[in-house]
Amino acid sequence: MNSPISHKCDAYSFGILLLEIVGRRKKTRIGESRQSESIDWFPKKVWEEYEKGELLALIDGSGVAEEHRAAVERAAVVALWCVQDSPEARPEMNYVVKMLEGVVEILPPTARPFQYLFSFGEEWYTTTAAVA
Repeated sequence: MNSPISHKCDAYSFGILLLEIVGRRKKTRIGESRQSESIDWFPKKVWEEYEKGELLALIDGSGVAEEHRAAVERAAVVALWCVQDSPEARPEMNYVVKMLEGVVEILPPTARPFQYLFSFGEEWYTTTAAVA
């Protein structure tokens, strides 16, 4: 994932921000263990649930009110577009806004983001957790 800095970095950063909002994550205290978070990184979990067709279950588990579920699901799928590994696959920010507003249809993301994380496999996570 060694790509040069470009205007597509804004889309990636915004996608990560959207995922943080969708996950409704609580602040952690300094010195608090974040080991389980690194193993079960929320953006990666969103993709896994999306692939299984269970994104709404993940959203429900975050405590999102019924009237906001559709908007949160839309934000999560837009975020998955924004965090594509390849900068060329990421939408431009003006298109991101249109997707969030519902002006344009959101197609299913074409590629798995965070490919570099999936390539390590579960044995890497187990080994890393045991060392930490």
